Amino acid sequence: TGNWAVPITQATATVTQNESGSVVFVGLLTVDESGQSEPVEVETPPKALSLDPNNTLTPYGSYNMTVEADGYLPAIINGIQVFEDITSWQDVFMLPADQNSPARAALPVYDIPEHNLLLRGRSSGSKPYIACVAAPRVLNRPIIPNYITVHLGRPQNYAKDVTVSFRYYIKNVCCSEIYPTWPEQSLRANIYCQISLALNRVYTEWYLSKGYNFQITNSTQYDQYYVDGRSIADNVSKIVDEIFNVYARRPGTIDPYYTEYCNGTTVTC
Repeated sequence: TGNWAVPITQATATVTQNESGSVVFVGLLTVDESGQSEPVEVETPPKALSLDPNNTLTPYGSYNMTVEADGYLPAIINGIQVFEDITSWQDVFMLPADQNSPARAALPVYDIPEHNLLLRGRSSGSKPYIACVAAPRVLNRPIIPNYITVHLGRPQNYAKDVTVSFRYYIKNVCCSEIYPTWPEQSLRANIYCQISLALNRVYTEWYLSKGYNFQITNSTQYDQYYVDGRSIADNVSKIVDEIFNVYARRPGTIDPYYTEYCNGTTVTC
């Protein structure tokens, strides 16, 4: 229910294939006391596509889902990415239908864009230059924050800010930047970079010191890719839960290193 940890025990889900619009699942989802439904199986392209750096085809299945429950507005998620042999978790936040405030007027819709590797964008941006007289601040010691506030756009542009748990942020970035089908050591190497880059932004208070009210952006020109509302791969989630408080640093220093990284094909660091 919204952002509250109150599970909705029964909901009807309709899942359609993104390109064709064909219905692949429709039915009542039984949800347990923790808010988790039974899995829904869908077809996906072969995993080999996601392991080929020269591949230009979409290596995942793309699906749209509408979830409906009595007393709640329908929730719509478009562009859910599903990979072969990978279980993905999709959060669905339902808003009560009897609240008539302006913020509740529009149906909650999440549109998940194509994966960053398909967009051929930068995997992480270089250190941003922002015209400002204020110097970056530095915390007394590195911290692993419980939550991190993400600006969904370039720092100077008007965009929504979202505050999420730090672990969820790293899981989201990993699933947005790379494919969860990659070998485990590749996943871990990228996650270490993603943790370190984010903690560097927190430690130096890079954006807060410039008058912004967020700690990082989702612009790959400046930081790393975060997609609001996307699904999280189960194997990525487990790795992040294990190593979310480990970061890279230079010998003799305590500050998290700014670990810029890139895809190595269309972009080199």
